[in-house]
Amino acid sequence: MIRRCKLAQGLLLVSLLPACAWSQVPGLEQVDGLLKRGQATGSLEEQAEKARFDSVAEGPAPVAAGSAQNPETGPGMSLANKAIFFEERTRQEHRPWFGLIVSRDLDESGNLMRYSSLGDAAIWTGTYIASQAMRYAVTREPAALQGMEESLWGFSALHEITEIPGLIARVLVPRDYAEANSLTNNPDWHAGHGKYEGWYWKGELSYDQYTGYLFGICKAWPFIHDPALRAALKEVLRAIGHHIMEHDMRIEGAGTFLDFRANYFYQDRGPGFIKSIPLPPLRAGNALDGLHYLRVCASLTEDPALQAYYENEMVLKREMDVQVLNAGPQYFPEWLKEHQRWAEKIARFEWGDDVQVRPEALRSDISANLSHMAFHDLLALETDPMLRDNYAGAFHKVHQVVEGEGNTFWNFLYAASLGASPREIEAGVDSLKRFPTARFTGAMTNSSDPSLPKDKAVQATLYKPGQAPYGWLAKTPLPFDKRVLHAAFPWQHNPYEMDAPADPTQGSGAGYLVAYWMGRYYGYVGPAD
Repeated sequence: MIRRCKLAQGLLLVSLLPACAWSQVPGLEQVDGLLKRGQATGSLEEQAEKARFDSVAEGPAPVAAGSAQNPETGPGMSLANKAIFFEERTRQEHRPWFGLIVSRDLDESGNLMRYSSLGDAAIWTGTYIASQAMRYAVTREPAALQGMEESLWGFSALHEITEIPGLIARVLVPRDYAEANSLTNNPDWHAGHGKYEGWYWKGELSYDQYTGYLFGICKAWPFIHDPALRAALKEVLRAIGHHIMEHDMRIEGAGTFLDFRANYFYQDRGPGFIKSIPLPPLRAGNALDGLHYLRVCASLTEDPALQAYYENEMVLKREMDVQVLNAGPQYFPEWLKEHQRWAEKIARFEWGDDVQVRPEALRSDISANLSHMAFHDLLALETDPMLRDNYAGAFHKVHQVVEGEGNTFWNFLYAASLGASPREIEAGVDSLKRFPTARFTGAMTNSSDPSLPKDKAVQATLYKPGQAPYGWLAKTPLPFDKRVLHAAFPWQHNPYEMDAPADPTQGSGAGYLVAYWMGRYYGYVGPAD
């Protein structure tokens, strides 16, 4: 009720200024494209901004997701009605603060115990923003624009609260929630100041959070209506780009150490002195991240300094042309195929003659997810023909690893950039049809099904103490409705994995929505499907 009252006050105040752009309201100053509040306290425009801030901070009010309300769920549910179903669930249950997407841990009765996946709010909110941008482009529904811009204001808050130019937070939560969940004494969590007094934010950023953050902004950029929002985000992007420039291809602060040099190999995971040891270009995925971040920041801000740094430092002087990705971890499956005979000899000696080594069990699906988003953005923004050819060739090589797996999100990203066979599009649509609507995933025991061919294979748990180094792996990708799914983002999963316990985590609908609306936006899915 309090939230609704504040929202109503804000709308009333804004309605008193129908003919005024934000930049024309007395008491506001225009400085470098950013709007800042005037010095007078309690002014009409200050109250309007505070009402907007409070309404978004405390959770955007749910709005109508479409013309059909509460559609029936089930195997015969249309893709369009399933989108409405997930829109409503996401808006009502998964955006508690600033329009940021989080998951929910539920008890056996489906009641909320706590919010989860807080540390991944930036990446999954980015996919939600992208979904609403494409939905708005297709339908022009005001609800899509509202949802997109609310969450983009949340992205602005993720940057503003850290007080470190170029550094974003993973998420921000109210102090009472932080205290109730023992977050205030955690060194990864920090108290906000100023207008963020009473909020806590999580640091120690990883590459995936920035990738999703920039992917969402990039998709939304052509459709932003609010000039103040566009100006605020432009300054955020400029800050990220200049931070990377000023820190010699790194993002640092509040426990974050991201390095985009091609010879960096997760040295932040050891003692501090290791960071200075030069290595051969092994971790080329970091080079891809740097190229992606700088390309987005330079293109959307049109900052000549960022463009020059991208071209002269990241691509030329540092030899960070995407060709270096040939040494990167996303090509591990190809390397393993070349050495599979020797790897299997070692595995059989260690664990038995029936244990095999298959690259599908050991690859990184996180890496595949991030590289698909990065290459999609790079090819959308890059104008240099040579670089475009390099990006296209590397993207093709990345996608070949997962081709034929029916991953709708990856198939559509690739198809939109480089085209794809009708079979890949059809497989993506089929996975959307099979996409589950259950609140959380029950136990999967596919290995007990004799109709599903399988191998006993070495798995990534080989590196995790206390977990079995091998398990059952399907010989071919499982149908989507039989897969072990990543709760927060079901596309980021291994389609060959057969078994898993029940997961009490309810992910948002952002995964379905970004894939569905991408299909609608690029014409792979029809409105009647």
